[in-house]
Amino acid sequence: MIIFHLILAAMALAFGYCVLALVKPSRKCGRCKGSSRGSRRYLGLFGPMGKCRRCKGMRKHHRLGAKTVHRFAWLVINEIRDRRPERPEGQDI
Repeated sequence: MIIFHLILAAMALAFGYCVLALVKPSRKCGRCKGSSRGSRRYLGLFGPMGKCRRCKGMRKHHRLGAKTVHRFAWLVINEIRDRRPERPEGQDI
């Protein structure tokens, strides 16, 4: 019975993360901390670095699996749209 609860909790966490990735697919960059200038921690030997390697200077990067969740959601939406019956020509809502 304990294993069932653990599996259920893991599935709930995975579903929650998928919803989070669908609603907010990007987050603040952890490397440059989303600041406009380079962090002191990542200064190069000859001065500050130009752009963050992780976010390419955009200050945000995609969450892990956000692109996959987004593509799967649109795949389902398009499948539902394709299965709807076609309206005859000239018929309005």
